[in-house]
Amino acid sequence: MPLTSDELERVFDVIKNRRHPEKNTALIRLSFTLGLTPKELANLRVLDIFYPWDASEDLRIRNELRVVPQRYRSNKYDRSAAAIRQNVRSLRFSLAEFERVLKDVEIRVLNDEPIVPEHYYPIKNKYFKRTRAVPLSDDFLISALNKYMSVLMKHESFDQNSYFFISQKGGAYSANTLQEHIAVILRQWSAVPCATGLSGRKTLVTNMIKEGIQLRDIAHFIGYSSASSSFVRELGIEIPSRAEETLVHASRSDI
Repeated sequence: MPLTSDELERVFDVIKNRRHPEKNTALIRLSFTLGLTPKELANLRVLDIFYPWDASEDLRIRNELRVVPQRYRSNKYDRSAAAIRQNVRSLRFSLAEFERVLKDVEIRVLNDEPIVPEHYYPIKNKYFKRTRAVPLSDDFLISALNKYMSVLMKHESFDQNSYFFISQKGGAYSANTLQEHIAVILRQWSAVPCATGLSGRKTLVTNMIKEGIQLRDIAHFIGYSSASSSFVRELGIEIPSRAEETLVHASRSDI
């Protein structure tokens, strides 16, 4: 269920008066601003969001967050991952994707960051969600990430390579735990009826549709290869009549 702006404002007001406000604010901001799924949130690492640093450097947030589908697949896809890597030479990059990869590699080299070849493999199966780069430019999101990071760095088990969201014991959360926790924040704490762990993603998509953004662009932003009917079914969103026509046209063009 998408949230209204008033409901979302109430959520952040409630979080301020609960335990771990910095962590929960960052969690909800990432969900509602970037449309990340609970599985993607659970697998985020510190260096996905921040550039590497040493004791003499200040923290710097990356310009974009790179979400790689292979990293978030459920177990039923694990066995096919090796086969995809073996057949990578037969796969093709689009010109735009190739230019984006070159630019990303150039930036990582200049910043002396590690380059993982698997992160740049194109996806062979069109039904897998696509690799995407989402901008870390929203001021409220950046503020929330910095505040939570200042708290996270005080944890005794903190490490630059650790997961971004960790429990009090220092372990990573499971996707199910985060999904349930987001639902608790929205439904129980903030009294938003019927909200779920995917409400942030649904709210983002609904707002983008209202702003007149093309469905294909929205689908790409949240990780789909096209604005297919599966994109609509998974999110359970309502689409205005004009957008429905665009969806039908987009689906036919993908056949």
